[in-house]
Amino acid sequence: GTELTVLLCKVLLGDFLKCPKRDAQKWKELPYNGRYRYDSVLGSGPGMRFREFVVYDGAQCYPEYIIKYKRVGWKRYPPTVNEWM
Repeated sequence: GTELTVLLCKVLLGDFLKCPKRDAQKWKELPYNGRYRYDSVLGSGPGMRFREFVVYDGAQCYPEYIIKYKRVGWKRYPPTVNEWM
């Protein structure tokens, strides 16, 4: 299988805004709601397979581990929906 790498990070989210939209381009407009600035955005909602966290300051993230692994059982990457489930 293909060797893959994942960074496992500690992330300080601070005050975050939950955004149910899939369009990440619109997230750039959301950190300020007219009253105060958010520290991060949580993308989570219908049609999104995974929750996504977006932070605006690199100091909010600390890479703690580098994990290298190989997927077995999948003939190609990325897998099809049937292989994934």
